[in-house]
Amino acid sequence: MELRVNKSPGLRNDLLVILPRSEIAQARLHIAGRERLMSLPGLLRHAGKQAADERSSVNKCKIPVEDHLKALNRSGAGILDDQGAPARRLLVIGCRNVGNNHGFIAWQRDETPRFFHIQGDPLSYPAYSCLTCAMDGSLAIRGLRFQGDRVLEGAMNITDAVDWCVYGNPVLKEGRVIPIEDVIEQFYDIRHALAFDFNTPAGRRIEAGIYDGYPERFRGNALKALNDKGTPRNRFLQNAMGLCEENLYILQREGTIEEIGHGLKEAGAKEGIILDNGGSVFCWAWWVHPKGGYIFTAPDFRPPSSAVIALVLKGPAQTDLPGGSVSFSVV
Repeated sequence: MELRVNKSPGLRNDLLVILPRSEIAQARLHIAGRERLMSLPGLLRHAGKQAADERSSVNKCKIPVEDHLKALNRSGAGILDDQGAPARRLLVIGCRNVGNNHGFIAWQRDETPRFFHIQGDPLSYPAYSCLTCAMDGSLAIRGLRFQGDRVLEGAMNITDAVDWCVYGNPVLKEGRVIPIEDVIEQFYDIRHALAFDFNTPAGRRIEAGIYDGYPERFRGNALKALNDKGTPRNRFLQNAMGLCEENLYILQREGTIEEIGHGLKEAGAKEGIILDNGGSVFCWAWWVHPKGGYIFTAPDFRPPSSAVIALVLKGPAQTDLPGGSVSFSVV
């Protein structure tokens, strides 16, 4: 595994993990408060003002990463010891758009119902770019559709081959960086793509125009704001995952979606998606003393998350290391 963290105030704030697929023993998705989240509409972007108690109910479903790991451990993952410390080598990242935003669906074989979505989601994408964990544990980014509890890839029913999957905004496909014009309608929280201050009258007018007639007119309105009205692009902090035949890549950095796509491609990825953004972005690792901890977070990090992906690596964790000059490369 190769891990690079750059923190130079005013210059760079980013993380890149290059993880050989051969190091991954299993991958787990956990959604907190799953049933409750499915009964709620997420954090509404198109409806003007959302009731405070409804927003609060969405946020109360979120839990810290350590509680996600405890829940996974109770399900038989065997990733924590009796003291709650990592028993396995673990890397954890968030996908906090799940439960918050339209489009961020998931499917989990061992849950009821298997198909996860929030209330009011139009469920209208022709296909969903999903990080997909197969029954044999292998990972891929695949374009999927869902009919009830069935998973479809094109016309093929692949339900029996899928353990879980979760949607992410596509940024890299077959080595091609995807331009925002191709997928702008898949950014329900349009602030992740376009820059405007929604706390000002001018920003509120831009926002209202984009969401007018949602969902049918959303794509056209967003493109009009971008191309005709000159609304600038937003260089948001993004949490992205990429894949190639040999490696898995975690990239956490600021940028437009094209910049994130180029970053994944330059690292070596062929496929890539964005899982969450802004204050949700983090990477948690097993070796932080004494029970694991964050090796990278957003400057305005919000610890509770609606969903996480835990990558369980081969071999037991070794966190009780001697002090002094011992290099952490031994973990």
